[in-house]
Amino acid sequence: MQISMTLIVMVRHGESSGNVNRIISNDYDGHPLTSKGSEQATIVGGELKGAKVDHIYTSPVLRARETAEIIAESIGCTVVVDERLRERNFGDFNNRNVDEVDWKTLLLEGVYRNVEPWEEMYHRVLDFVRERNEEILVFVSHYDPIRVLLAKGIGLQDELSAYGLVIPNASSSIMVGKHDGTLKAVAVSIPPQKGMLRRYLNPYLFIS
Repeated sequence: MQISMTLIVMVRHGESSGNVNRIISNDYDGHPLTSKGSEQATIVGGELKGAKVDHIYTSPVLRARETAEIIAESIGCTVVVDERLRERNFGDFNNRNVDEVDWKTLLLEGVYRNVEPWEEMYHRVLDFVRERNEEILVFVSHYDPIRVLLAKGIGLQDELSAYGLVIPNASSSIMVGKHDGTLKAVAVSIPPQKGMLRRYLNPYLFIS
């Protein structure tokens, strides 16, 4: 099914204990939100009040689910878990400290050791988006799944070209699904600050 003018709001989960400890992890349990991460999610929920959103979709990973639940409580909607929004599989690097991994060198040398390929990750997230019928689609996911969709939406065709694209905790990025089935990025990494996301959404949603 083609995407028909869907507004897509992609939220990275709030700060987790894994982020604080600089741990790379695709485990479904563990690494919950910190108090700061919960506060960030509350701000995002406040920014979305007034939007016609029936569901918040989320990765099954704990830190994403916690973020989605806080947002959903703020705006009064339900949470739906979708496996395709899960964290990237980090293979041999799972639960390693981020400072131990030279990602750019690994990209250049092509020795990712069981890490989920960029294109495979892209297609699972894209499949999720294309199955949705909502006029406004809001989902909570992770750094790489959001980054790959954004990268394609601004014409960056591989992971190396998207290396400098940064998706901070609890940031929101906006895309528009057009009638021809393509996705266009219109805002990248809006920080979780009062008034910021709402400012970007108002032209589309007319939030009061």
